[in-house]
Amino acid sequence: MLMSKIEAAEKVGFAVVVPAYNATDTLSDCIQAILSATRKPHEVIVFHDGLTDGIDQIAGLPTVKVISNPGRPVGPAKGRNAAARQTDCEILVFVDADVLVAKDAFQILLAELAGDRQILAAFGSYDQYPRVARRAALYANLRHHWVHQNGEREAGTFWTGLGAVRARAFWSIGGFDESSGVEDIDLGTRLLRAGGRIRLVPEALGTHCKDWSVLLLWRTDIFRRAIPWAKHLASGDGIAGHLNGSSRERLSAVVAYLTVAAAAGCFLSNWCAVALVIFATVYLYLNFGLFRLLLQRGGISSMLCGIVLHLIYHIYASAVYASVTVGMHLRSSMRHVLHVTYVSRN
Repeated sequence: MLMSKIEAAEKVGFAVVVPAYNATDTLSDCIQAILSATRKPHEVIVFHDGLTDGIDQIAGLPTVKVISNPGRPVGPAKGRNAAARQTDCEILVFVDADVLVAKDAFQILLAELAGDRQILAAFGSYDQYPRVARRAALYANLRHHWVHQNGEREAGTFWTGLGAVRARAFWSIGGFDESSGVEDIDLGTRLLRAGGRIRLVPEALGTHCKDWSVLLLWRTDIFRRAIPWAKHLASGDGIAGHLNGSSRERLSAVVAYLTVAAAAGCFLSNWCAVALVIFATVYLYLNFGLFRLLLQRGGISSMLCGIVLHLIYHIYASAVYASVTVGMHLRSSMRHVLHVTYVSRN
């Protein structure tokens, strides 16, 4: 069965789309990894959105085409759409400019698509060996790896870090929504509502090269993930319960709040110290796989740092989601009240 999937995948033409903005440090390695893959793409299309040196050398590589945006940066959603319009390949594979795909990653994704025509898209995962090993970066990259490695294979979302989609299905729903702050998640939602399936394929791996500081991580998590994702869900467009929104993640957020509350209560009651031990133990159990991975990859200091960062992450991510959701419902209710008042007066 596996061999038949691989044989079918070998017959499929695919193009790799890479949006690049401020990617001087990683783009060349990204393209070399793509060109060195076991399953070679028919073409590689780079959307140069600015601030990336050496783009001329990349444009001279075999099968690589560069589209340059001469104006102000337009963002990855517009860039991916523009690049995807340049190919007539049956499959579009999206790769971020700071990801080094494993040699077999394309073959694995294409085999997944070849196994069932109802599967419209498939995406992979970061590996457990990020290029930058300082504590905040190690935590951020391994958190993403751990979530994808433990997610349900029948996915309710899509990911453009390393993801493949059937071109016909992609264009039938209009490609990426260029006004969305979570265009890959939005694309996944629309593919599912079109009657297709999306598969998480954790064996399809790529090395992430991004260097995260704590402040950059928090800013990205809040303003580029939590807020737009919460708006997407609260509007009724999104599908909850997958990856970072899984039941385990939601329970972890609740236990994180209880742990902090118990810690604060230790100044008032000895019983809170008992509660602190219980809640902290539950939190460690729920996230044991990630913390063990941090210990293996970075030692005890990275694990302890990761525990603190993960606890804080669950608190601010859930707080942002709750505040955005409540705010949108209140605004919706207020608009309804004003509309009813206006109608009744007229």
